Amino acid sequence: MANNQSNFKRKDFLRIVAAAGAVGAAAKIGLGELLAPARVSDSRVLMGTLVNLTLVGEDRGAARKALEGCFSKMSALEGVLSRYQRDSQLSILNAVGEFLHPDPALVQVIKEAIEISQKTEGKFDITVQPVLDLFESYHQRGVGLPPEDQVQQALSLVNYRKITAGEDKVSFQTPGMGISLDGIAKGFIVDQGLEVLQQAGFSRLLVEAGGDLAASGRNSRDQRWKIGVLAPRDEQAQFTSKVSLADQALATSGDYQKYYTPDLKHHHIIDPTRGYSPPELASATVVAPTGMSADGYATALMVLGVEKGWEIMESIPDVEALMVTKTGLVKETSGFGALAG
Repeated sequence: MANNQSNFKRKDFLRIVAAAGAVGAAAKIGLGELLAPARVSDSRVLMGTLVNLTLVGEDRGAARKALEGCFSKMSALEGVLSRYQRDSQLSILNAVGEFLHPDPALVQVIKEAIEISQKTEGKFDITVQPVLDLFESYHQRGVGLPPEDQVQQALSLVNYRKITAGEDKVSFQTPGMGISLDGIAKGFIVDQGLEVLQQAGFSRLLVEAGGDLAASGRNSRDQRWKIGVLAPRDEQAQFTSKVSLADQALATSGDYQKYYTPDLKHHHIIDPTRGYSPPELASATVVAPTGMSADGYATALMVLGVEKGWEIMESIPDVEALMVTKTGLVKETSGFGALAG
């Protein structure tokens, strides 16, 4: 979800931007249409990134009220799901190993994460937190990478099957476990923001948060929302692909988002079966029915790699993917090209 890097560089800002009908910051770099009379947009920093909201509607007063309600809902969910807020339900769960009477959002995200773990042969695993803590500790102290024995010790605590999640309690079966929802919660929060706006009576929407986005209906030009996927190694804002979305979500994960070594070999995405970052992909983009599933599968793809990732994505209905290797090779699932904008 959020990260604790304070400076908004391009990689933190928008690796995926709305290329036509763009929201907030995308427009500032020349990729968005000028504000149409029936279009209302706003931006705010949440979850450690810039959140951009756009809706199309005739009543600007109602639109502004809906946007405020959306930001409020997203902020409240961050207080439940963020591991960077010490008093969040997730942080308390990680500190004591259980949380009684959890917010339904926490249970829902954990259950969805477990389902994605099962579908990706365990290559997505939110219990990877002890390994992340280890790498982040060494990185923050500027002492390089942790030794192999410590990595293996932390890895012994990683097992999504040892999470118990229900309405009354969320808990870990093994002391010392911890979970990170960084690879799935932002997509969920985007979904919930979209739902708030829909409940307020708006159906033509785009909600974007640091590269995770969900689109509903059509933009102010009565077209599908056109999204540009930026190349992971190109600082000149070149597109790897462009897609057109309506009632779909999109998310990208990449090795550039937070890294521990300058060569991007070691970064914030960890293979939960090995304890180290996967070596093949620079980025993975997924289009799916919901932001939560797009976010989770994009993270999983980074670990799965091209061959296995393509095979699994092809087996999941209504999910398409684009993968870019560290050498620049681009691989798409069979239906991704049909989304071209």
